[in-house]
Amino acid sequence: MKIADVLRISSPFGAKLVTGEENTNRKVHSIEVMEVPEVDSWVREGTLIITTFYAVRNNTSAQSDIIRTLINKQAAGIIVKIGRFIDQLPNDILQFAERENFPIILLPKKVPYIKILNPLYVALHKSKNIIDEKTVWKKFERKSFINLDDVLNNIANILNGSVYIEDIQGRLLYCSEEFIRDGWRRTEKLFSLPSEKNYKQKIAYWLKQLEQKSFLFLQIPGQKKRVIVPMIAHGKVIAIIHLIYGDIESIKGIDQELSEIIVNKIYVTMMREFVELQKKRLIQNELIDTRLKEQGDETSYIVLLFQTDFPFQTVHSTFIDYYSLYRKKIEFLIKDLDNVSNYLIFEKNKELYALLTLADKQVNSTLALKEILHNRLENSLIPETFIALSPVFYKIEEINRQINTTNKTIEIGKTIYEGERVYSYNKLGIYEFLIHLSAMENVTRYINDVLNPLYESEPVLLETLTVYLQENLNASRTAEKLFVNRRTITNRLQKIKDLLGIDLDDAESIFILHFCLLIKKIS
Repeated sequence: MKIADVLRISSPFGAKLVTGEENTNRKVHSIEVMEVPEVDSWVREGTLIITTFYAVRNNTSAQSDIIRTLINKQAAGIIVKIGRFIDQLPNDILQFAERENFPIILLPKKVPYIKILNPLYVALHKSKNIIDEKTVWKKFERKSFINLDDVLNNIANILNGSVYIEDIQGRLLYCSEEFIRDGWRRTEKLFSLPSEKNYKQKIAYWLKQLEQKSFLFLQIPGQKKRVIVPMIAHGKVIAIIHLIYGDIESIKGIDQELSEIIVNKIYVTMMREFVELQKKRLIQNELIDTRLKEQGDETSYIVLLFQTDFPFQTVHSTFIDYYSLYRKKIEFLIKDLDNVSNYLIFEKNKELYALLTLADKQVNSTLALKEILHNRLENSLIPETFIALSPVFYKIEEINRQINTTNKTIEIGKTIYEGERVYSYNKLGIYEFLIHLSAMENVTRYINDVLNPLYESEPVLLETLTVYLQENLNASRTAEKLFVNRRTITNRLQKIKDLLGIDLDDAESIFILHFCLLIKKIS
């Protein structure tokens, strides 16, 4: 296979040759995905590299060194995915590659690796007229990876499918970027359970079979074909790896040796990642203590509180760190927020918080941040989570008070706004006073005296009054919301006036009704 063949295959995906136009007859002997920048130790003559330059995204000098190494090693060329981690290659790199007539192909970020790797691998195998199923897995075994996500994405590319890991209760722990939905699993949300109705019985059956076998081929109606491989520690299965393949050629050579290659790479990388996550957790908790000792600064801060219903206290595993996986997703949620120059995730009293340092000291509202967090949470893979925002504050020594504020805010938000998951103190602070009032006997007695005539009458009257107040006393919009005509609303409002003895055109009376209904809702 030649670079010209690579261009023919990749051009429909938007790939463009930017250097080395006169050298498209260059032969391609192998294709490698570059995960780490140390290419000198493994790249060979005729190797075509595919990369996002993630490991050197902020280091143009390292990018240049990689190109020089590839040229010196007589590599076939390089495909760089643009727009995900780097927006463009520096001009000096392009000029140098052009002088050396070295092919550089740019690939748009929207194109998943899997879409281009599979046809390239097929073309390469055809050109050699040899298909050795284990060759690609041996190369996989020799590679070093930054994290487990990279490992799974690499396996998914080889399989032309997807990969995910579930614990032995079926909870999702990890998933490749390419996720294929089927009857077994329809969501890639962290800790989500399988969609299959009888998943518990099937997992139990698989575990029994895996006591005697190192892997299972599964072809279940309504589900994608897959191989499942157990992850074993100290003689016990701790998780199940699902290998969903799109091409039987990519998996047909699997045997005990190959399954061990896959499991060992995943297990070692996962354990290493857990250690790194735990170290980061300890460092950030220590950093927050250090920050508290810094008195007198005038920076703008916001505290976030995160709560989830996932039962971390009861779900325990010696080998799987569920809390670190959750915390990792939370960090991804708040990463690269607009107007946030720094963040620290920390724990206090078994709750998870983040201290955001704002870049603009003039910001005094959390409204924009609340909206951004709401949108990110809706589109995230985080399990059911609630977030509370403190008001903006300006001295780090106020942090304990703001932590208490977020605790109250999330408690009130869950009570008042069912269905919402992000709460701001600026909006809910008033309810703190209303909750205190709702516990006072004389207040309760007063509210009952005002509203009891409605509770003892037709239920539809109370609903009408509530919607009427929500719609700012607009009878037409109230009628639309309740799917009745305006005359019906007018008649109901007259009944309400007669029952309560209150003038609905009087501002003070409207305030009293608002107050009474809010207290009633809280209590």
